[in-house]
Amino acid sequence: MSSSDLSRKAHNKSQHNTAMSSASSSKRIAVAGVGSLGLPIVLALLQAGYSVTILTRSANTKKEGIPAGANVEYAMVDYTSVSSMKRALEGHYGVVSTLTTTSVGAQTPLIEASVQAGVSRFIPSEFGSDTTNPKSKTLPVYGDKVATQAKLAEVAAKNPSWSYTTLMNGPFFDWCLMVGFFGIDLKKHTATLYNGGDRRFSTTTLAGVGKAVVGIFAHPEETKNRTIRVHETVITQKKVIDIAQRLDPAEWTYQAADTEELKSQAFEVLSSGKSEQIMGAMLNFILSAVLGEGYGGEFVSTENETLGVPLLDEAGVEKVVAQFI
Repeated sequence: MSSSDLSRKAHNKSQHNTAMSSASSSKRIAVAGVGSLGLPIVLALLQAGYSVTILTRSANTKKEGIPAGANVEYAMVDYTSVSSMKRALEGHYGVVSTLTTTSVGAQTPLIEASVQAGVSRFIPSEFGSDTTNPKSKTLPVYGDKVATQAKLAEVAAKNPSWSYTTLMNGPFFDWCLMVGFFGIDLKKHTATLYNGGDRRFSTTTLAGVGKAVVGIFAHPEETKNRTIRVHETVITQKKVIDIAQRLDPAEWTYQAADTEELKSQAFEVLSSGKSEQIMGAMLNFILSAVLGEGYGGEFVSTENETLGVPLLDEAGVEKVVAQFI
């Protein structure tokens, strides 16, 4: 490639980046539920040049981790009131819902408010397992998400100017290592190996999810009214432990578990009505979706390139694990 070609390519790239920055700065995105996931999404949107409105339930609007001087506004809303949220969402291009699993069934008013407010793109609170998989969608823990998917399709069919994108990214790699969701305690050197510990599954860091959300808004036509899958790596429990042992040589203690047995136990809990065991039962359903056979825990195809989410190389995976040793 000649120097003139390189110059022209750099100029075109600069023009594209400037256009993207200008386009994003003219669009305001509302984010509902700014917690462990919502904050990285807000930060990614701000870095991409978007203005952000954080929807809150209370007047205590200060969110830790938001840079001073950031283009952020706060709007106190009633998540059960369409009219309350409609007022807050007027003038917004997009809405990202990161409501927690316990609140995800309450997204219908938010969806309806976004339509009435003239929002163009809605991203529901999915951000996990492939709930379109025939086996995963039958798990009770995903009932509200499956119902929301049907609602989204219904609303989009009736409102051509409104659209949605459902993002699935597997479990959050860094967050799950921090809380021990993968059955691995990196500090105590203990692990529960599910189905032998060799099951491959897709996973993405919280920051990676933020990049994917930005990619959705940057590619509205390619992502319109459909499910998008991304992951930063495909890994196994044993691979995580191998990395941990290289970084912190120690003797590990293991126990074994079968996700099908855990799933059966979870259904028994639901049948018994023991409310104090419900959260544990739901966790077992999620473990089945991530590590069970036939639940789509490893994404066969993804759209990382479209959304601008690079895969983690070996050093990148090791860096994530190292944070929690």
